[in-house]
Amino acid sequence: MNTPSVSSAPHKRSQVSVTTTERARSNTDSDLISAQLSNYELENEYPAHNFRFLFRYFRIDKEFDRLYAENIALRARVGITHTDPLTDIGILPSEVPLDGPKPGRKAMQMGQKLRTALGKRAPPGRLVFKVGGGDSHRFRLENTFEGHRDGIWFVTSSSTHNIVVSASADQTCRVWNLDDGECTHVYSGHTGSVNCVSLSNAESLGDLCIASASGDESVHVWKIPQSGQFTERRETNEEKEKDDDYSDTQEGGLSSALIRLTGHKGVISCCQWLCTSNQIVSGSWDRTANVYEVERGEILNVLTGHEMELTSTAAHPWQKLIATASKDCTFRLWDLREPMQSVAVLQAHEDTVTAVKFSNDKVISASDDRTLKVWDTRNMRSAYSSVRLSSPPNHFSVGSANNLIGVPMDNSNVCIYDLNGQRVLHRRCHSRLATCTSWSDGSTLLTAGFDRLLCSWKIVTKEKEEK
Repeated sequence: MNTPSVSSAPHKRSQVSVTTTERARSNTDSDLISAQLSNYELENEYPAHNFRFLFRYFRIDKEFDRLYAENIALRARVGITHTDPLTDIGILPSEVPLDGPKPGRKAMQMGQKLRTALGKRAPPGRLVFKVGGGDSHRFRLENTFEGHRDGIWFVTSSSTHNIVVSASADQTCRVWNLDDGECTHVYSGHTGSVNCVSLSNAESLGDLCIASASGDESVHVWKIPQSGQFTERRETNEEKEKDDDYSDTQEGGLSSALIRLTGHKGVISCCQWLCTSNQIVSGSWDRTANVYEVERGEILNVLTGHEMELTSTAAHPWQKLIATASKDCTFRLWDLREPMQSVAVLQAHEDTVTAVKFSNDKVISASDDRTLKVWDTRNMRSAYSSVRLSSPPNHFSVGSANNLIGVPMDNSNVCIYDLNGQRVLHRRCHSRLATCTSWSDGSTLLTAGFDRLLCSWKIVTKEKEEK
């Protein structure tokens, strides 16, 4: 995932390249021309004005074939086999070790694009795209939420209030009605990409409070009325067609923050309300995490120690425990229950740790090394379970009702696993990389992608299907 269109956005991570010594000159003109008809043959078979066009066409066709064959060879080197060429879902055989050789991300992403364009070896020039595959009959699309003008970084939801909140590189947050997919409010108070949002029912602050972290180096706390109090004017499709530049204020526009939390000296990539509901932890590219007292806007703790930028923060649902993840390949557990805070450092991955979450007595970490690991907080010496993924994961979510992990990945797929590491469902959900998931309840999963779409999916596990 590359840095978004606005310069202050976070993510994504340094690219890991494959050794190119063996193929450094495999793309020269002489190699390509030798496999095609000679110039003399082309000139005699076709009119002169068509010669150049046909010659370039043959070169492009040859290049597509070469890249496709190269990607298949890279996949074979790590033992990945495909269940469906259009879904890009691979299963790693059990005999391949987790710490074995890994293909470069650029090559993997190029292979994904080629399979998307060529389908099952469709003729060059015919673009083919399909969202689906995998367990699509038990992983069904319910609704789409459209409105963002750039990629969506983060999504969270509240079944109690029946809303979904999304954060986007277009510098806005949007609040959606979970039932009909309508955008009810747009928060436009940030001046940089909005990278994360978090919901809280802070009674002392009133109404439903939302914290949003941005590339403008600040966290904004803002609120919306409770469901049932929405009185904003919703613009019709006909009105939108008449004016493509319609104002966000017509969708319940909000631009004033209740509180602005500052103190970081870099892009803020993540934020999370603590269990006390009046404190927030934020993680930044300045390598620190700040714990704020929201009502006064004061910094209570500065958590230092990471050697590179922070990518994710998580708060335990009922204890004052915080987890932070970083590009330094580690995640840390901070215990704030005592005045003298303690920290545990886990060097559990070989690449950037992209996300970390709590689930009761478990903590789950995901990394660019294409692994997802579940840890028992009572015994952190080794992982409780480990999963090898077909592509680098992003901000996953854990369902409180079903204990299932929804994992979005760079290859646009979303896989669902249980805490034991068993894959339950998978399918392709977006046309570009999938960035985040959020469980609304035990059977509804929300996914966000850099195709600017937010999608709601109905999840039916085998156990429910048998009933």
